[in-house]
Amino acid sequence: MITNNISLILHVTGIITSSMLLIFISPRLVFEKVLRVKVSYGGLPELIERHWGMAIFITGLLLIWSGCDPAIRKPVLTCVALNDAACVVVYVAYLMGWA
Repeated sequence: MITNNISLILHVTGIITSSMLLIFISPRLVFEKVLRVKVSYGGLPELIERHWGMAIFITGLLLIWSGCDPAIRKPVLTCVALNDAACVVVYVAYLMGWA
């Protein structure tokens, strides 16, 4: 079933992921109004937030592209899976007090 709908799944997840372009455009709006998180602005923290917003946006574009082009599907999904796995490892390390 999933192979019949993989293109639709990749397009929907890509569009949702690409919405993080908002973090690149206006990190303060996303963090304070949408996520209700207070963060510091200016300098390095804002630069990192904008970088992550753009990186997530590009990942979303790659997901959409792989929904249209089966030839790049495996490399893109491998990259996305590795990125997500690394994110989980960092979160768990933080929660466990290792980082």
